Amino acid sequence: MADCVEGEEVPRDVGIVYLHDLKHTLDRFRGFTMEELSVLHDTFAVRRFSAGQRVVSHGSQATCVVVILSGRGELSKPGSNGLPVVFDSLAEGDMVGHQEFFDASGGRSLKNAATLTLTGVINVAMVCRYDKLMALNGFNSACGMHMLRMVGEAACARLFCPSRVPVQLDLVALDKHSSERAEIKQSIQKSMQDHALFQDLTPSQSDALLDAASLIKFHRGSQIFHQGTQARCVMVLVSGQLEVRSASGDYVCTLSKAGEVVGESLLPLVVH
Repeated sequence: MADCVEGEEVPRDVGIVYLHDLKHTLDRFRGFTMEELSVLHDTFAVRRFSAGQRVVSHGSQATCVVVILSGRGELSKPGSNGLPVVFDSLAEGDMVGHQEFFDASGGRSLKNAATLTLTGVINVAMVCRYDKLMALNGFNSACGMHMLRMVGEAACARLFCPSRVPVQLDLVALDKHSSERAEIKQSIQKSMQDHALFQDLTPSQSDALLDAASLIKFHRGSQIFHQGTQARCVMVLVSGQLEVRSASGDYVCTLSKAGEVVGESLLPLVVH
């Protein structure tokens, strides 16, 4: 069974237009510069698919992340009678294969968890093979990191961490990449501005707070802290989801809105 059907090649100028359109309509693409979007097009395969055409099949080898640039799609799995059962619908900007990409980071060979069938009138998708996705960092690190971040956020992870260990980035250390630093700070400030703990900060106070903070990017499934351990910080969710459980493992809640805060209730005790 084929791992990924590549469809009909789209002319370069047309493919770049599709990518540029998403930059103006979807938040996850706004971090890319126009030049980086051109790099994405030239690195990966932008293809047109017919309505009803399968791009990846359930149980086949997972080798690529597929990003829908135009059209619609359905995700399905074989039912008990062997016929496909649709369990999700996809739109422009949605992707498949991203979770398998992170799960395969340790070198394991994985199978696609679902079948993607494109169903729109005009279906265009960017097929990003795993090997090219990793190689992108080698010749354009800024574009590569933006792409990994976008794929990671779709998988409820903040960054690809092969060692499964959190990676800490000090915002101060990003001065040599001032545009990226400004973008990160703006994203965090936007997340924090509606929270009562931060909404009265002046712009200069907000800048000072973020310059003293660290951006920590966790792999999906990482345990950030445990009940009963020493409280050392206030954490603000920038993207993804955070599941809270009690010491006994009972589910408490899920934090999924950017700007939600953990640890603020203990701050007065730490200060005094």
